[in-house]
Amino acid sequence: MSDGAAVVREVTARAEQADGTWTVETRAGQRRDTSALADADAEIDAALAAAYDLPLPDGAYPVLVAIAADLARLRLYDTDVPEEAVLGRANRSRVRLRDIVDGKAALVSSGGGLVKRRVEGGAPLGARVSSATPALTRDKLRGY
Repeated sequence: MSDGAAVVREVTARAEQADGTWTVETRAGQRRDTSALADADAEIDAALAAAYDLPLPDGAYPVLVAIAADLARLRLYDTDVPEEAVLGRANRSRVRLRDIVDGKAALVSSGGGLVKRRVEGGAPLGARVSSATPALTRDKLRGY
């Protein structure tokens, strides 16, 4: 995912003290925030890999930054029950991510560039296997 640093700043900015220092507790919180962002980033990459070549071209992708922030916020609740608004944003972000992967929404960089989906016959590519001669034939499997 691109511009992950912006997401880290957006989510962890609240932990920095007014004088610019970090306390022991907020350093632990920053690690937790960074872990939540890494989990969100992995979820986004796993979804995008179904339809896009990764890594994405250099650039900022505002929609992915917003999705990552929503997913990371949800992960920060750890064992607490998330607020309904946080859960709702995360669920809407997952739908938006699925729409991008399915081609119902476009992935556009902050500069307005459209990222091309990896397609064949109008559908995202999946695993493909090709062989000059079939490895398993009726004759080879006879008797099993």
